Amino acid sequence: MASITERVQDAYPEEACGLLGGRREGETVQVAEAFPAPNSWPQDGEEGRGSRFTIAPGFHRRVHSALSKKGLHVVGVYHSHPDAPPQPSRFDLKMAWPELVYWIFSVRRGQARQSRAWRLRPSADQVEIICT
Repeated sequence: MASITERVQDAYPEEACGLLGGRREGETVQVAEAFPAPNSWPQDGEEGRGSRFTIAPGFHRRVHSALSKKGLHVVGVYHSHPDAPPQPSRFDLKMAWPELVYWIFSVRRGQARQSRAWRLRPSADQVEIICT
């Protein structure tokens, strides 16, 4: 977790993001590795990288390939919320996939303060908080 904390702090005031690799056994998700990704959301426009993130498909493919060689899979995504709580935004909910775990880090004034992991319930209309 230290590397993720450093990454989200270094990216401030922009959102940091990355993929989480590991195993899924039923409802249990075990994270084994974190892969920091470049935030490829366009910087220009009203909502830039300070409030949005996206991970390029090519990065996702490379991580998937590296993990599959180890018998692991992409099990989640992490990102930061600069100067905001670690709660999923409407945009986060809109973009979420029910199979993945999402880990949000609140970074205030450049310091990681809190984090919260969540996932969509199978019905995809409710959020299940995994840990805070």
